[in-house]
Amino acid sequence: AGRAVIFLPYSALMSDIACEFANLCDGEFDEVIKYEADDRARGTEMPYGGVLHVDLKDGERQKKVCRSITWTIWRGFSGDEHMRMHTRHRFFRNAQIILATPDKWAHPDPGRDEDGKQRLCDSFLCAWGHDEHSRKEWISQLGLVVIDEAHEFKEVLGGQMRELLQRMRTLRDAVSEGRTPSVSTKRQRVMLVSATIPRADKFSEDLLGISGAILVQPDGNTGGSATF
Repeated sequence: AGRAVIFLPYSALMSDIACEFANLCDGEFDEVIKYEADDRARGTEMPYGGVLHVDLKDGERQKKVCRSITWTIWRGFSGDEHMRMHTRHRFFRNAQIILATPDKWAHPDPGRDEDGKQRLCDSFLCAWGHDEHSRKEWISQLGLVVIDEAHEFKEVLGGQMRELLQRMRTLRDAVSEGRTPSVSTKRQRVMLVSATIPRADKFSEDLLGISGAILVQPDGNTGGSATF
């Protein structure tokens, strides 16, 4: 089925989008898991993941099929006492859509814990897979990277995002080269989402480090001068 990552520039925005996802989980078989943001106060529950069901049209049989989609957020372990427990939940383990901020995707966590032991890297891949094989398997299934509010990723934040995307492509290429011919690695597409990007072609080339982006208008039109 593949996996997708949605990068948000701020943690607060990620929480808002997680609430929107939770609101979509209103079907009979949909589920949401929430944790108290502040144990000292009631009513501070925040959604961390869930599963929703959507009806999709089967192109071959021309009939609707119901598909379940599992999603989760990733805040990193630092500063979030619920995240470590959440990483053991099936919503996290089976997530097809991950909401995250770039700084927590591959954020090093230097120093030592209370017992004097070296802390592990506070990154998504280290949290998801405890062995090299499982991490490679996850990388091979990542087919879509969405950068929401892309206009926020400029200057220093844009440079960090570009570096992160380059590392993700490098990991994908390294995994692809080491796989057997019978096991394929998904093509990794990147989508920038914004309503306020001037000179979208130049912006996308600077941020992604590659040319040839296609501008898609809200109506889905990609024709004519909209194609770069």
